[in-house]
Amino acid sequence: MEFDLKQARPDIALVDGQGNVIAVIEIVVTHKPEENVLAFYRANNIILIMIELAKEDDLNHVFNEVLSISRIEFCPNPKCPKCNHYMLPKQLFIITGPCSRCRKSMNIAISHIVGTRDYDGPDGFSKEELFIARNHGALIKKQYSRTRKEIYEANTCLHCNAFAGQFFLIQDYVLLGLDGQYPLRIIHDGWGCTNCVP
Repeated sequence: MEFDLKQARPDIALVDGQGNVIAVIEIVVTHKPEENVLAFYRANNIILIMIELAKEDDLNHVFNEVLSISRIEFCPNPKCPKCNHYMLPKQLFIITGPCSRCRKSMNIAISHIVGTRDYDGPDGFSKEELFIARNHGALIKKQYSRTRKEIYEANTCLHCNAFAGQFFLIQDYVLLGLDGQYPLRIIHDGWGCTNCVP
């Protein structure tokens, strides 16, 4: 609280393990942060969260209530080139689990946008994601799905050529990998937009 940044003195600062300020909270009653302070936050990629109170007496209740955020500025995440919304980090999961047919070990690649329930199998991968997945031991081949009645890129078993269809990826691999039942490697995979419809 009252963290001194020389050029700014926010009410509350969120500091990482190295002592770097990554976000600040300013509780505003009458005076909003001045333009030089805003410029300092912007130049240093510090997220600014402002909570505006109607009157000074509201300060007495500031720790007793859930406050509404009035404004968030300077999100360091990049904006989507298509829709201009802020994007979220993407991850590529490599999960080692048993093949549904021969039960031998196979690597499953799944793309995930952090903070969402969006999971994509290889049929939704970019060229870069396919390259990363293959370099981490996932065999991805075009397979014909009788369920979907189409050919698409799928995680495939090295031993028996069976594939894990999109329908089974979350239930049979993601949930068990996140639960620690299967080995799970997480690779940073750039940024994804949850606003754009693919």
